[in-house]
Amino acid sequence: MGLIVRRDYLPAMSSPGNLVIFDLDGTLTARDTFIPFLLSFYKRRPAPLMRILLLGVPILQFALKRIDNATLKQKFLSAFTKGASRTQIDQHARLFVKHLMATGLRPAALSTLQTHIQNGDLVVLLSASFDFYVPYIAQQLKIHETICTQAEWRDDCLTGRLASPNCHGQRKVELLAALQQRHQGRKVIAYADNISDIPLLLLADDGFLISHSSRAIAKARQLGLSILHW
Repeated sequence: MGLIVRRDYLPAMSSPGNLVIFDLDGTLTARDTFIPFLLSFYKRRPAPLMRILLLGVPILQFALKRIDNATLKQKFLSAFTKGASRTQIDQHARLFVKHLMATGLRPAALSTLQTHIQNGDLVVLLSASFDFYVPYIAQQLKIHETICTQAEWRDDCLTGRLASPNCHGQRKVELLAALQQRHQGRKVIAYADNISDIPLLLLADDGFLISHSSRAIAKARQLGLSILHW
């Protein structure tokens, strides 16, 4: 399914609040987090240069639609982190998240998130990014539950492979449907930024696209989704 982390921040309510879904990259944060994580980790633990140079091949394959998002993501994960120890990854993840909290969040997104938490809503961070740093972000933001992509470990070292389906596109729709089944009776509100997240937003009772992409905005408007400019 992907990593699921639940926390006990939710106050007791006489009636259930909303179920609120937040995407991470480009929604809560101003930009992608995965590539910056890899590049900053590379500065601390350089990977063999040939691994990095060879990424040009899958990048081209992805552009030509010969491989999917999950395959490209795995190629990047392997090139930058294969063989890294859990201790190395964890130490860097904590530093990375600390910096992200100080400089990388959208103020409007943070305000919206805090309002939902204060109102007693159940907030879920649903992200395609990896389990070695996304839960730390959720912890800092007092988010109740985290669902994200899992990386594979062997002997406490990253193998460079995925250990779960990539929490992207249609997979997010399936995960939201499972959440709706588990939390029946709650109104579902979802925030996401990517055109691939539009099916997720359509499944919610209220879906909000946070985007500056003219293509994504045009499609969202055609389908009756609300647009936010964070």
